[in-house]
Amino acid sequence: MRKLYLYILILLLTFIGSKSFAQTWDFNVISTADIANLTADTQNWTHEETSSNNRFKNETTYSVAPLMANGTELETTKGLLFTVSVADGVRIDVGGQRVALNKTSTITVQNVKAGSVVTMVCKTSSKSEARGIDVTNITPVSGSFNATSMDQVTNVGTVIADGDITFTNSQGGMYLYSIKIADVASVEACRRAG
Repeated sequence: MRKLYLYILILLLTFIGSKSFAQTWDFNVISTADIANLTADTQNWTHEETSSNNRFKNETTYSVAPLMANGTELETTKGLLFTVSVADGVRIDVGGQRVALNKTSTITVQNVKAGSVVTMVCKTSSKSEARGIDVTNITPVSGSFNATSMDQVTNVGTVIADGDITFTNSQGGMYLYSIKIADVASVEACRRAG
């Protein structure tokens, strides 16, 4: 019986040690804690609420840093690092159910494994200008990474090498609806299962 328990323990530890990594940021819902912190932090965020808008705009700049409000990292973007060099460069758009990169800004995700699959759903904020998201350390697979589109696009790419990846809206304003990263172990497990 002890051998059986030992065998089960070894299997369990093997499973835990090989646990796959998947991270998803869904910007369709902004947490109530984030809204409370953004509302309280009038020095660093401006709340714009009109008949057509309910959003918060940054007043401070960021250099490869988490978005903060009221001394707390935002839950909605936790784990993402932003480089925003001007005010109103990033918006937490509660009414639009998205995060907007309004000026040229960069999002960095650190320590991503080679082979991980990256998916981003986004759309140009312009009614007349095609725009896109430029990436580093990612090979585009489908969608419009490193290209432009007028449509809402699901971009998919594969991480080239272990390390950081970046997303930059170099052509102008972009609406971001979600980002998902699934490491190679997660991707392989899904392929085998499905």
